Amino acid sequence: SFSQLHVERSMKLNNMITFKYFLIIFVILNLNCTTFSLRSHKKQVRITFAGDIMCHSSQLASYYDSKTKSYQADKSFDYIAKRIKNSDLVLGNLETTIVSSPDLYSGYPRFGSPKAIVESLKKTGFHILSTANNHSADKGSLGIDLTIDTVLEEGIIPIGTYKSIDDYTTRKNLIIT
Repeated sequence: SFSQLHVERSMKLNNMITFKYFLIIFVILNLNCTTFSLRSHKKQVRITFAGDIMCHSSQLASYYDSKTKSYQADKSFDYIAKRIKNSDLVLGNLETTIVSSPDLYSGYPRFGSPKAIVESLKKTGFHILSTANNHSADKGSLGIDLTIDTVLEEGIIPIGTYKSIDDYTTRKNLIIT
């Protein structure tokens, strides 16, 4: 009969509604923030930029350890080390050149620094150093070349200056994967 068919349809509809509400409640109770963040497909990257990393005469003097007769620059980066280490990518502007001999070390106006500054930048967590700035050529082409070599030896990527056309051709496109 018509009324029996109507009752059966109503019961089916009520069961479907009940099931939908049950499903919604189940999903809400079982989801958490992690599930939502994974479903949004967002990725976050923390990038830090640091500028004007240079070495003045007073810093050169403080880096020298008379006992070991060597230079060590780690203390210059103590205050930023934690922030740098919490970053996924760290870029800096190396506003000095690296030179091979203490006789060539100098502060302003023609910067020449020991390799220790780049070693300390690596320990601190820098990944990329721009070597292109108004002090890039303070020690001539030898300073440019040694700066690039030192940065590469420490496993940091130098950008902005090149040793030759071949070097430019090889390193001009920076692709980070």
